[in-house]
Amino acid sequence: MHLQTQIYKSNLPKTFVLSVVLGLFSLYSNTVFAASHSLKHSASSSKKNRKKIKQFDTLFCSQKPVSKLMVVRMPGDSFASTYYYQLDDTSLLLSVKPMVNKSTNAVYYHFEFPNIQMNADFKPKGQANKVNDIVCEYGLINKDGLDTLKSEMFATINASIDVQNVKKVDAEKLFIVERNKAAEIKVEDLEISQDGIFLGRCEEEELDGPNGKIIQYSIFNSTGALVCTATKMPQPNGNNLVQWNLLTQRDMRFSTVQLKSNNFVLELLKYLVANSII
Repeated sequence: MHLQTQIYKSNLPKTFVLSVVLGLFSLYSNTVFAASHSLKHSASSSKKNRKKIKQFDTLFCSQKPVSKLMVVRMPGDSFASTYYYQLDDTSLLLSVKPMVNKSTNAVYYHFEFPNIQMNADFKPKGQANKVNDIVCEYGLINKDGLDTLKSEMFATINASIDVQNVKKVDAEKLFIVERNKAAEIKVEDLEISQDGIFLGRCEEEELDGPNGKIIQYSIFNSTGALVCTATKMPQPNGNNLVQWNLLTQRDMRFSTVQLKSNNFVLELLKYLVANSII
């Protein structure tokens, strides 16, 4: 059997065929490019979103930026931790983690100050405060970084929860003893008296600060309740005034006062009496 090979010829013009081929190739190329561009755009968007999640927020105190912050919640944690950093770099200034007191089920905040190697457990009064509000209220961070003095005072006053429970004194005991406030104040063996009435006692302590020793006085009233913590600031040469940084327990407020330098402890006690702190 003889097989006959037939060759079919197209009557279509060669230019038409070429234009169809080129058109199909262009369509394929555009489709591939669009798909590739879509994938790249999706990857880029995902990358941007990941960066956005990791971006720092800014902590503002009195409408002024003082630090960068990041809120992180690790798997298995009931609460998110907040980390505070320098404005200009990523040096960690402070971390705060909400905790639950197992004995009372009350929420408190665990503060860690890595630069001064101190910790604190702060228990809010009344409704729980926001972490940022606490940091701003007690002035723990300023635009230059960690306020080491205020942070040291904060950590000293707000010891661990277990220690706080041992030292706890009823708020009713924070009362003022009736006496003649204009009478002479006497301090003997660290016991404070006025008008022949025992007011309380004061205790001196040296703390290791980042810039050397810090002298701190704890003032207790007649019931043994801590009413004030006073930190004596370094005194410039020739200055006849002593600057004190005070933390009063009745309102948990920081304040600064300058008093005469001669017999500076007695001047401090006079100030506390005049302002009904003891």
